[in-house]
Order: sequence, then structure tokens, then C-alpha cells
Amino acid sequence: MDTSQSSAQQPPPSPPPGAGAGDRAETPLLPVEYSADEETHIEELIASRFFSSGAPPPCVCIVGAGLVGRGWAVVFSRAGLRVHCYESYGPALASAPALLRHTAQAYFADAVSVPIEHADHQRRVAAAVDDLMSRVRFFGPHGAVSSGSSSRVVGSDGATKDEKVAVEVDEKKDEEENEDVSGLCAALCGCVYVQECVPERLELKQRVLALLGRLSSSPASSSSASTESVSVLPDASQPWSQIVLRSGRLLCLPVVASSSSNLVTADLVSDPTQSDTQSVADPTTTTTTTTQTSSSCGSSGSPASSASSSWKSRVLVAHPVNPPHVIPLVELLPGPETSPLSVLFARSLLRHVRQRPILLRKALPGFCLNRLQYALLREAFYLVEEGVVSPEDVDSAVCDGLGLRWCFMGPCETIDLNAPGGVQDYFDRYGDGLHSVASTAQAQRRWTPDTEARIHQAMRTRHPLDSLPQRAQWRDRRLVALLKHKAQQPL
Repeated sequence: MDTSQSSAQQPPPSPPPGAGAGDRAETPLLPVEYSADEETHIEELIASRFFSSGAPPPCVCIVGAGLVGRGWAVVFSRAGLRVHCYESYGPALASAPALLRHTAQAYFADAVSVPIEHADHQRRVAAAVDDLMSRVRFFGPHGAVSSGSSSRVVGSDGATKDEKVAVEVDEKKDEEENEDVSGLCAALCGCVYVQECVPERLELKQRVLALLGRLSSSPASSSSASTESVSVLPDASQPWSQIVLRSGRLLCLPVVASSSSNLVTADLVSDPTQSDTQSVADPTTTTTTTTQTSSSCGSSGSPASSASSSWKSRVLVAHPVNPPHVIPLVELLPGPETSPLSVLFARSLLRHVRQRPILLRKALPGFCLNRLQYALLREAFYLVEEGVVSPEDVDSAVCDGLGLRWCFMGPCETIDLNAPGGVQDYFDRYGDGLHSVASTAQAQRRWTPDTEARIHQAMRTRHPLDSLPQRAQWRDRRLVALLKHKAQQPL
């Protein structure tokens, strides 16, 4: 185990609730140890058994059919995987097929290879959407529901009336009694991967992940299982599977990933009750129901005492950037108990569905992407507050300056090309100046309400509030066009 620690630093002010292990000044590196052969073996398994010609497509389960969940459904289904989408809240479940179709149609309108002015464009978009929808099944608390097209009218912002109501009453979901988990068991059966997409509330995610982990646990998990007795593909009647690698280590499926944007894995898998029987939430609601912690939903109903205690080894954070079907980056954050094999499996699977996972080896608030983003935002707010530049000019400095390079190379490669001798030459030439400027940053200074108002008013002058849904659609179209351009360029 690597026990090295980062140098001491001051924690950020007012860390978000649930940051837990990530809000300490010094946080140890996470032990993510695996061999090159294990990495190769998992890559080979996924490529040959899941994505080779003639191989039956694997199945993934998405828990929560909101905006992020629908984006994940597009990611997996467009790659040819079968998708089980579980949603326990009635109005959201009823709206999910129409909303997913709308999301897919908006994506393929720009993603298909035929130009929009071409006569065949509309037919190809419709065919791509129908193909994607054919691999998605929707599940509610009592089992599978119809995944056919909905007659609901989708507004210009991509939301139906039912979904808007669902958002408004999100905090009242506990009024519904959804104690039956048979639908969730059905959704988990045959799945190799689960993506949790419930609202960003620590206690809710803890209950949902605990339930997912235990329902998908093998009733007889054993590290001594032989390769002859272990199937690579899960049985469609079981919510779990096991694979023995050449190294002799056991990979247990499904891997369960949380879409959390700020809550660290160690906190997400912590057990607030420490009792034999606990209340767990039906996913996407705050309804609680009593379930035995040692039970799984396998057909045998056998106890899974060993498996239930090890379900945390299959859990990690897989934080997407919204919308995940347009922006490919995914931040993977394991926990102290996460198996390195689970990390390898998630990373390889996400790569095969055209996402770009990065691995975090330390649990810090904001992970990687948001820490970078917040550092830039903090300085942008300071420059506006001091009257150095206007909000409009801050945006121009990024989209007409930094962003043009950053969209195809990161800051490290940028400085590598900014000095004849590469990175070390850059530091030799500009390191003192960089440090001098950086030392003036107001890292702990909070911006004022006046700064917030100035930036808000500047944005409303450019785009009225009621035009933001259309502007977001414009953004997504531009992102798809950029991705198509990047895909055509040599590295």
C-alpha cells in the first residue's frame, strides 16, 4: 500500500456537507493496486465477450431516470449495450421514455454523419433514435413497464409537464409507499454494471447504494471458486456474477458506480445504523423500507452474509460531466474498500462506450474537474469584483483564448509547447513570474453579493432567463460538432 501523503494545505472554507474524508488537510492516497496482467485480462474479457462481433451485448442498470440518468442511457445504448432504466417515482417513470427519446433525437440530429440539409437526414436520425430506444427497458417498483413511445408533449426545454411536477415535489417523495423491491431486483438481473443517478443527498445515496450492493450480492461469494464454475456473463435470472482472473483474484459483478459530483466513496458506503436490520431507501425516493442486510434477490433466496459484508468492494464514484452523452470525461474515485478489479472493470467498460475516465487516487472535495473549474471561477469573480474586466471579457478570455487550446490539449501540454525546451524550460523561464502572480490570488476570499448580481445581470443582458433552455441546446449542438471535429484529427 502506498502510504505517502500530500503536503499540508489549508482546507477550503465551508466544505460541502458530506465531504467527510475529503475535507482533511492531509488525505492519504487510496490503495489501488493491480498487476499489468490483471488490467490486460479485464480489457480482453470486455473486448472479446462484450464488444466482439456476435457476442451478446452486456446489460447495464441505471437507477434514476432524471437528466443525468437519461444521458447515461444514451451513452450505453448507443454503444450497443442493453440498458435497464429503473425509476421508482411514478410521474418521472411515466415521462422517462418520451424524455429519453427527446434527448436521443437532439443528440443524433447533430451526431449523424449526414448533413442536416440533406434529404436523408431526418430518416437517419429517426432510425438512430429507434435503434437506441430498442435496447432500453424501463422498470418501476413492481417490474418492467412499457418502453414504447409516449404521447406526452415535450416542451422546448425538453421537459414534459409530468417531469416538471416531479422536480417540484422531489422533496415530498417520501409520501409514496414503494416498499416492493422486486422491480429493482428485476432491473439488476443480468447486469454487469450499475450507474446510480439519484439526487445528491448523502443519506439518500447511502441508503440506495447499500440496497443496490446487497441486492446484487452473490449468496455464495468465494475467492476460492474455480474458473470452470464461474461464468463471464451474468445469468439473466441473477443480479450477480463472478469471474476468476488468471491471477486467481475474483472479480465480482455488477460494479456499482455513483454519479455523485462531490460526495466521496468512503462516505457513500458508510453504514449509519450498524445493525442487522436497517432502513434503506427505494432508489430515487426517500421512502424507507426494512430489509435484511444479509439478503440478496437471487432466485435461491439464500443468505449472503459474506457477500453483504463485501459489497463495498464493488462500489466507486463515476462522476460524469453534464450532459454525459456529449462530454465524455468521467472521474473515477474508489473508496478504501473498493477492489482494484472493480476500478479496472469500470474504467475499461467506460472506455469501450467512448467515455474518457480518469482515476483519482485521493478523496478531495470537488474531485479534479471541479477543483480546476472552481479555481478559474474564483479568479474570474475576483477580477470582476475589482473592476479589472467585465464578465463579458472574462468569458472572452476563456472562449477566445485559453479555451481554444484547452479543448484539445490540457494545461500541462500547453506549457510544454510554450517553451522551446518543454516543461522544464517553461519553469526555468516563467516559474518565478507564475509563482509571483499566483501568490496574489485571493484563495480564501469570498466574493460579494454585488459581484454575483453584476455577473447575473451581464448574462441576462446577453440571454434572457427564458431563453436558457434554447441556449443549452445550442451549447450541446456545438459540443457535438466539436467532438466530431476532434475525432477526425490525428492525436
